[in-house]
Amino acid sequence: MPTSCHFIVSFFPIHRVEKLIGNPPETEQWLDNEAVCKRLGISTRTLQEYRNLGTLPFYKIGGKIQYKQSDIQTMLERHYNPIPQTGKL
Repeated sequence: MPTSCHFIVSFFPIHRVEKLIGNPPETEQWLDNEAVCKRLGISTRTLQEYRNLGTLPFYKIGGKIQYKQSDIQTMLERHYNPIPQTGKL
């Protein structure tokens, strides 16, 4: 029996589906909670707070939370605070 996903794929041309859902999974690295916590060196509670505050975008698919590597990189760049130059060498 076809699922709703099969319906979408058969009903819409593939380029339209890709536009609706974003980059296909093979071109984007997806990470779960554990991988994000490990990479950022944070607790699961801190990661939950990032989601609650909208600091880090996430995707909830079938009850499982996933993050795009590019979204994590964007968040890090957005919150980067360089060390001020003092003029001393």
